[in-house]
Amino acid sequence: MVDMRKFFRMRAKLALSLACMLCFTASTTMAEEKVIPYPAGLDTVTEGASSAPAEINHKNSPYFTKMDFYNMESIPGRRIVLSHYKTYQQAREYTCGPAVALTVLYWYGNRDYDEMSLTKAMKTQGYPIGTGLRNMVGFFKGIGWEVRSSLNSDKLSRYEDFRTFILESLAQGKPVLVENIEWGGHWRAIIGYDNMGTKSMLDDMLIFADPYDTCDHKQDGYTAGNATKFYSMWFDHSMLPKKERYQPWIIAYPKDADTVGK
Repeated sequence: MVDMRKFFRMRAKLALSLACMLCFTASTTMAEEKVIPYPAGLDTVTEGASSAPAEINHKNSPYFTKMDFYNMESIPGRRIVLSHYKTYQQAREYTCGPAVALTVLYWYGNRDYDEMSLTKAMKTQGYPIGTGLRNMVGFFKGIGWEVRSSLNSDKLSRYEDFRTFILESLAQGKPVLVENIEWGGHWRAIIGYDNMGTKSMLDDMLIFADPYDTCDHKQDGYTAGNATKFYSMWFDHSMLPKKERYQPWIIAYPKDADTVGK
């Protein structure tokens, strides 16, 4: 005679196991959709941000608030953010430029490149040189994109001008590539700005797509930082050529780009 209680317990355990498997698969798939995949054969464990151990991620870190930047939405009059912006963690110590440029390409639907092909195309040099502003501009122009950059633009002498510059670009759905003294010299993309709902600019925040996201206890490729602090540190120390070191930035987009990326 069948023990019905045992039978139903087994059925319940099986259903629970299946549900857990489905949840894990769904969460893994969603996580993968938020990041740009590595190409087959790329060494991602020897160096670069990609080699960071999983233990640096702290679910309940007392030092950082967990934010879902991928699904974050703009708030009229306060925050503007490029939602669903895919991120990427660089696999070499010197490839922040190509790595973050890759996120811009993906934002506009271009899947023709990977980190290492961009490293070659942008003539990236090994650490501690990296990728020059002029070479990055040259790449984007070479693929037929519209490009604006600090190479031929006036410097932003006031913070208010910087804020307006960033807000106007984001309002058009365009990320802004910037390089500054972070890590001695580091390329990131500004994808969001939040004035925190106050009149003061001292609490304004920038949201970055950061190819070396190892310092906020959640390596999702996004970082956030005080906007006025970034502005005061918006220069390169020694990695870029001297003429490129002050307020380096690039806005690049396809000539047929209408609004935002895909």
